[in-house]
Amino acid sequence: MKYLIIFILGISLGFQSVGRARELNPWEVEFVQIGIPDTYSVPIDDMQLFFEMPDMAGYEAKIAKVVSTRNEASNKYLKISYGHFTKPVFLLGKGFYWLGIPLFGSYGGMGITAQIHIMSSVATRAAFVADTFKGDFSKPAELQAYLERNRGTPEHSTPVEEVIINGRKWYRYWWNSFGYPDDLRGVYVTGLAPDRFLEVYVRQYPVPFVESRYPTYPTEDRMPRWLKETHKFKEQVIHSLRISHEAGAVARDLYEVEVAAENEEVQTVPK
Repeated sequence: MKYLIIFILGISLGFQSVGRARELNPWEVEFVQIGIPDTYSVPIDDMQLFFEMPDMAGYEAKIAKVVSTRNEASNKYLKISYGHFTKPVFLLGKGFYWLGIPLFGSYGGMGITAQIHIMSSVATRAAFVADTFKGDFSKPAELQAYLERNRGTPEHSTPVEEVIINGRKWYRYWWNSFGYPDDLRGVYVTGLAPDRFLEVYVRQYPVPFVESRYPTYPTEDRMPRWLKETHKFKEQVIHSLRISHEAGAVARDLYEVEVAAENEEVQTVPK
């Protein structure tokens, strides 16, 4: 459980308060805490990301007021960050503690984070970056190929599959590590631009295994109560994800099923 807490705290460092008068670094955002079940939105450049905050007590929840990645500061930082950095969008997390007190340790926990991956231009990556990081992320097939190259070993990750969430293509896979196979992590990714993609990262620990240590959920009858609770929470958040563009946007978004259908046959995969 301590690794989940470290993970959440590490992501939280990206959410910097502006209570002190200083300019934010390129990887930082101004954030607000939320606690009321509702639908929330976060502006991301010329888009809006919407998601639902489920009704469940005890969760830590933060969202960015705005996420801006198209600016001079980001471009300068890309040059010294090996052409890649991330910027947080929202963070949801909860720990389950013995006797309800952190002092006595925990028996389960979950974190959901959304973050933007900001890359150098496609041309720059094609010329200077290793093959594993190449790709035009505005094209679904190239994003899926990128994720396949970087998802980890077949023994500890599932194949990347396409899912349709609210009329938009996302790509999903699950993975764990050799050292901590009960630390189950799910990744949902959709492209935003040739050099940008949005990742929603789910982490639950410890997830019990029945027969295999391959990254998968146990059947419902083998789920402990805390896992059933967080699984429903996760499903509501993921199934509520929606992206809209500003009025007047002219770029064709190939992740929107209606647009993609003009060029290819789209098969909806069960969520």
